[in-house]
Amino acid sequence: MTTVLNQILTLGIIIFIGIILAKLSILTGDTRKKMSSMLIYVVAPLYVITSFQIEYSEYLLKTMGIVALFAIAVISLGLAIGRLLWRNQPQDKAQVLTHASGFMNCGFIGYPLLSALFGETGVLYASVFVLVFQVFLWTLGVMIFSEKPKTWYKPLLQPGIIGVVTGLTLFILQIKLPSFIYNAFHMVGSMTSPLAMLIIGAFLSEVDIVHSLKDLPTYITALFRLILAPGLALIVLRLLGFSPADGIFFYCVVILSGMPSATNTVLFATNYDADAKYSASVVAISTILSGITIPVWLHIISLL
Repeated sequence: MTTVLNQILTLGIIIFIGIILAKLSILTGDTRKKMSSMLIYVVAPLYVITSFQIEYSEYLLKTMGIVALFAIAVISLGLAIGRLLWRNQPQDKAQVLTHASGFMNCGFIGYPLLSALFGETGVLYASVFVLVFQVFLWTLGVMIFSEKPKTWYKPLLQPGIIGVVTGLTLFILQIKLPSFIYNAFHMVGSMTSPLAMLIIGAFLSEVDIVHSLKDLPTYITALFRLILAPGLALIVLRLLGFSPADGIFFYCVVILSGMPSATNTVLFATNYDADAKYSASVVAISTILSGITIPVWLHIISLL
């Protein structure tokens, strides 16, 4: 628990620095947008590719498959529950709540947290979650806000997916990058954690937390994302005969299932003229509460 709390506090301090930089108008909206683009299109994909530069084993491949199946199940369940719970809400609010219920922040928070706790293996499992997340995000995630038909291949062209597929291919074929390429990719990719936390901090700086604390649907959404989803994942893993003794993947499945709502909810709400301010408050409350729930889940797992 000491290790976990230290890592959470470390990430929390970087988030706080992001808040300060935003308040000082250093991390302006335009700067954040460029930083986010750099993170999504370059830094994170390189981070993923280097995380796959490990020795091949059937155990890793098998557990990666298990992680992928849980990612599919958790996202699907979240979207289904969101659609059912919020069908009577105003359309723009229902869109935000449904999206926030189904999609978790497995990238911006998942990558740095699992990297800090479990190293490259943690990043590898997070990458599998992100792969599933990206496919759902650019298909069903877009359809939540827009009914316009989308080309079937668009999800496959996202940088996150390209990074995972490239890394996975190198892993299966056991192709090792030359040291100078690996070192360059690793140096750039290592910026993922601080960049992600600074961006989240800047994003939180614009949210009226006091007003957000009065919204019941926000808490219900956070309840599913942070408590029910990881709880169900834990129960199913145990029913299937798995335990923490089976490896890091057990921790990763539960923790990734319990990530707060994705920041993409805010980006999509803005892009499709939904309630962007409301989406920011929903994601902010979920993110803040995750600082409590994630250590608790890790402690519960350690007791099994």
